[in-house]
Amino acid sequence: MISNKGFNEKSITLYIEEGVKAGEPVTISAANTAKASATGDNFAGILINQRNGCGAVQVEGYASVNYSGTAPALGRITVCANGSGGIKTGSTGRTVLVLKVDEENSTAEIIM
Repeated sequence: MISNKGFNEKSITLYIEEGVKAGEPVTISAANTAKASATGDNFAGILINQRNGCGAVQVEGYASVNYSGTAPALGRITVCANGSGGIKTGSTGRTVLVLKVDEENSTAEIIM
């Protein structure tokens, strides 16, 4: 079995606005603060966990994320937030390396 979990994973601690769940993309909303990413946002990272108004946000490395719309192509592509807790392919946003796509579960394994 191939696993890329742990590859180059880097995270930062930010204040987290209400309504964001672990595994969802976040966008910087104020100084040292993140909110749930809106549709089309160039997200800062993926929320790993949160407690007492603060959270760990993964900004680099391997992540498994939900996607919507057309399945992302393998290789280097541009993605943005889909506004519902995942990503979608886009013409602007963040360039990621897509390693695997699970169309049945609408998830993609990416390197940010």
